[in-house]
This record gives sequence, structure tokens and C-alpha cells, in this order.
Amino acid sequence: MIDPQAAALFDQALRDAGIPIFGVAIMNDTGFVDPTWPPEWEVVARRDNLVVRIDYNNASAAQITQGNSIVFNLDVTWMQPRNVWTIYDDIKALTSAQQANINTDIMANNYARARALRPPQDGPALSLQWGSVLGTATAPERRDTLLRIAAMVCQQEPTYLEHPAFDSSINISGDEPVP
Repeated sequence: MIDPQAAALFDQALRDAGIPIFGVAIMNDTGFVDPTWPPEWEVVARRDNLVVRIDYNNASAAQITQGNSIVFNLDVTWMQPRNVWTIYDDIKALTSAQQANINTDIMANNYARARALRPPQDGPALSLQWGSVLGTATAPERRDTLLRIAAMVCQQEPTYLEHPAFDSSINISGDEPVP
């Protein structure tokens, strides 16, 4: 399913690339390019049948080519957060070395990643961390607590475990396409 904010995503990607534009519009999602449209319109027909009009602002030919390529190739799949238990199961399936790398990252800077969680994950993460530190949890239970917190972080920061800098062999996404 196409993200309902696709036009805004195209617009932002072009501006981020330094392409001078006035704006972007989705013309249709059928793949139909109307031959009666004005020839000065820059229209890109994508593989997913989106037809996108780009209004360039005095862009050079090279910038137009680059902009058209960005619009043609940008993934605008509508995404939703994955179930936190599914993310946790994926983390549990990693090697012990990969799990240790995640735990080290979660604990870094006084649990900075866990502290950055927003509702609804912040309360459960705080309870998990507090219970594992002050309770009678064993070392394996404390390690598992950090993996549960990592699943919450991944759900809130969907790219957190997609080839992270601390271990590029890990590839777990926190979101999935909307069916």
C-alpha cells in the first residue's frame, strides 16, 4: 500500500538532495500518463503505477534527471510498527554475540536509548530495568530484560537494528508494510 504522505515524502527527498522545486503532486495511481497534459510538466510514471508531477524551479537538466530518478526509485510503501513480541523473537534468534552487542548499546550512557523511549514503551521499559537491577533477577534474566527493552526501542525507532553501527550483521526492522 502506498503511504498517504507520498507526495510529502517525494518533496522532502528532492529538497534534501538540493533539487530546486516548487512542489510535487500525485497525479494518479493507475500508471496513466495523459497525453493532453502540458508538455512543460515533468511527469514520472513509477513501477508501482504512481504518476508523479514535479514542478521544478529553474532546475538544470542534470538536476531534473537526478530528481526524476529520486522520485522513480524512492520507496513510499506505507509502513506500520511491528508487534513488539515479534521483534523480541527476532532478537532472541540472534547469536549470543549479537545479543551482547545490543545489550552493550542499550546500557551505554546510563541507558540513554531506553530513557529516550516515549509512551507507551517508556513505562514498561523503566519497570523492566528497575526490576532487573533492584530485584533478584539472575544474570541471564537481566540480559533478557535488556533484549526486551531493545525490542521496545526497535519498535519506536524502526531502523535501530537495521545494520547498526555497533554490529552491521544484525538486520531487524521495527516496522512492516501496511497490508
